Amino acid sequence: MEKILTTPQYLDIENRIINTIGQVNARGFDETEELIDDYSVLIERSEFKNAIITEIYENYFPSKRHEFELQLISEIVDAIINSKLLLFTAGAAASGLIGDVFTNIAKRLLNKIIEGFKGTKKEKQKFETIIKDITKVELYFQKNKRKEINALTNELEIEKERLIPILKLLGYKTYKKNGKKYWEK
Repeated sequence: MEKILTTPQYLDIENRIINTIGQVNARGFDETEELIDDYSVLIERSEFKNAIITEIYENYFPSKRHEFELQLISEIVDAIINSKLLLFTAGAAASGLIGDVFTNIAKRLLNKIIEGFKGTKKEKQKFETIIKDITKVELYFQKNKRKEINALTNELEIEKERLIPILKLLGYKTYKKNGKKYWEK
């Protein structure tokens, strides 16, 4: 172990970490706590966009994943991000409208993918599972404003690992209260 910790590669990484922390401490940083994570906004940032794509890919596609599946998910996320820009241009950026547009775009593109894989049952089923979960979320939040994540997973019968990236994809908001995490449209 000690041998690894003294290699030039490791020491270089360690120095970069120390330099980054030094730069941050020198310039200062905003320590204001955000009360709500709004994924209709966060999805535009590359680190969140990539995380959402990866979470969907990891949780909806079993081992022996294919690069084209990742590409298709990326296209859906890009379409959602671009739709938001179009909504702002049209002056129709109401929060509820954004969520509806995100949902409609995701479902429409997923239906195109499912149609394209109609002769390939296993591949088609992967995307059908995503659209089924999106539809459950959509119908639930037509009648409910917000819900704690554990209760939401129970009521929707969707595993938390699959549900959270779908909520992020659809631009929902999350916040913590009394140690519990709540999601709302």
